[in-house]
Amino acid sequence: MLHRSMWKSFLILSILIILLVYATFGLGIAGVYRVMQNNMRAYLLSTHQQTAANIDAHLQEIESIGLSLGYSPSIQRYLLCEDPVERLHLFSDVRALFSNLYYMDHAISCFSIYDSNGEFLTANGMNYAGITMLDSVSAAGSARYATEYPANNYIGKAYAAYTLTLPVYEQFNSLKTTQQIGSIVLTVETTFIEAQLEAAGLSLSGNGAILLRDAGGKLLASSRPNADSAALEEVCSSTFSAVNWVLTTSSRRGALTGELESIWRITLLTALLIGSLLLFFLWMFSRRFIRPIRDVSRFMHSVSHHPGAQQYASPPQQFEELHAMSGAMNGMIAALDLKKEGMLLQEKRVYEAELAKDQLEILAYRSQINPHFLYNTLECISGMAMMYRADDIADISQRLSNMFRYAVKGDDFVTVEEEIAHMREYAAIIGYRFMGRISIRFDVAPDAMGIMIPRLVLQPILENSVFHGLERKSGQGAITVNVTVEDGMLVMRVSDDGLGIGEDQLAALRMRLNEAASLTEHSEPDRHGIGLWNIARRLYLFYQDAGTLRVLSAPGQGTNVEIRLPIR
Repeated sequence: MLHRSMWKSFLILSILIILLVYATFGLGIAGVYRVMQNNMRAYLLSTHQQTAANIDAHLQEIESIGLSLGYSPSIQRYLLCEDPVERLHLFSDVRALFSNLYYMDHAISCFSIYDSNGEFLTANGMNYAGITMLDSVSAAGSARYATEYPANNYIGKAYAAYTLTLPVYEQFNSLKTTQQIGSIVLTVETTFIEAQLEAAGLSLSGNGAILLRDAGGKLLASSRPNADSAALEEVCSSTFSAVNWVLTTSSRRGALTGELESIWRITLLTALLIGSLLLFFLWMFSRRFIRPIRDVSRFMHSVSHHPGAQQYASPPQQFEELHAMSGAMNGMIAALDLKKEGMLLQEKRVYEAELAKDQLEILAYRSQINPHFLYNTLECISGMAMMYRADDIADISQRLSNMFRYAVKGDDFVTVEEEIAHMREYAAIIGYRFMGRISIRFDVAPDAMGIMIPRLVLQPILENSVFHGLERKSGQGAITVNVTVEDGMLVMRVSDDGLGIGEDQLAALRMRLNEAASLTEHSEPDRHGIGLWNIARRLYLFYQDAGTLRVLSAPGQGTNVEIRLPIR
C-alpha cells in the first residue's frame, strides 16, 4: 500500500509540475501581449494628440494671418474707396499684399474680397481658377469655415481645401472698431495637414493610420490613402468644431498578434523542450529513488509479518543513499534481538523516567521557543549571503543562527555572561529590524557575570519589551537590561519606556504567572503572554518558591520585569 500511495503522489506531483511550467509560460506571454498592446495604444494616442495639436495650431495661424490681413492699410483703403477707377489703382497694392501672404504660408491658394454688402469685388491667387467664387457672402460678424473640393486645372482633378470668411472692420488710430466695411475669404489647401498626417503615418510604421474627414464623412487627408478601412480598428478621435472636421486614429487589425507569432513559436518550442527534460528527470528520479524505496517498503512489510533473522539485499552500489539506508536497516534488524534483553530493565527505566519528569518538562518548554530545524537553514542562508556579498543579510543570518545554536545546544544552565552575549545577538537583529529606532543598553555588574542561571530566561522578556512595548510606539524607544547582586540574590531587570500595560490586563497577567507554579501535567498555558508564562514555569521547576518574577507597569509609563534568583 505504501508504494502505491507513493506512486500516486509521484504521478500527481509530476502532472502538477508540468502544468505549472506550461501555465507559467502561458501567463508570461499573455503578460507580454498586454504590455505591448497597452504600449501600442499609448503610442497611437500620443501620435494622435500631437497631430491634432499641430492641425489646431495651423487653423489658428491661418485665422491670425487673415485677421492681420483685414486690418492692413491696403485692404482698408481698398474697401473704403468708392471710386471704381481709384480702386483699380489700389488693386496693385492688394496683389502685392497677397504675394507676401503666399510666401508667408503656401497653403493659402486664393484670397478674395467682398464689400460691406457681401458683394464680390476681386480675387487673387495661385490656383483661383479652379475655385468656385461666390457672388456674395453673408456679412457675418465672426469667422466662418467651409470645406471645398475645387477642380484644379493643373492636375486635372479635385483637391481638398477649406475657406475661411473673416469680417473686416474700419479701424482708426484709437484702435476702436465701428462698422463692418467688408469681408475677406481665404481659400487654404490641405497640403500642410496632409504633410502632418504623412509624418505621423511614418512613425506608425504601417501598424495604424490617421484619417481626416469632413462633417459628411468625406476623406480630406490620410496617412495611408490606399489603406483598407475594413482592416482598421478605431482607437481614438478628435473633432475640430470650427471646421466640423473629425480626426481619427486607427490600428491595423492583427498587427500585434502578427508580431507575437514568432515569440509564440519560440515559447512553445522552449516549453516543449523543458517539458521533455522534466519528464526525463522525473523518470530518472523514479528509477533511482521510487523503485528502491518500494522494494524497501515491501521488505519492511515482510519483516513485520514474519519476524526473525532476515537481511535485506542491498541495492546496487550506484544508489549510494539507499545503499547506506539498507545497511542501517540491516543493522537495526540485527539489533532487535539485543533490544529484547533490554525489556528486563523496563521497571528501572520507569522509575528513572519518573525522576526525570521535571527535566523532560523543562526541555519541552524550551522547545516551544527554540525550533531546532531553523539552525541549519540559517547557516545555509548566511553562507549564501556571504557568497553573494550581501553583508547585512550574512550578518543578521549569522546572528540569528548563533541565537538558535545557543538555544538548542548545551546544558539547562548557563552563566550570566553567556546569556547576555546571546541577548546582544538579539539586540543586533532588532537594530536591523527597526533601523536604530529602538536602542538596547546592557548594565551588568562584573561580579554577576559568572553566576549560573537557566538558559533563555532573559531573552523572551527582552522580546516582549520590543514587540509589545515599543513596536507600536511612535518615535525612539529604549530598553535597559540591568543585572546586579543584591543581598545575596541575583537581581535581573528588563525595563522599557514603551506603551505600558493597563491595570486590568496587568492583573490578569500576574494571575497567570502565579498559576504557572500549580500547573498540572495535562494543563495548557494561556497563549497570551506565553513567553513570561514559560519563564515563570521554568523558574518554579528549578527553584520552587526561591525564585520570583514580578511585572511592574502602567499605561504610558513603560514596563519593568524583575527576576530574583538565589545565587548558584
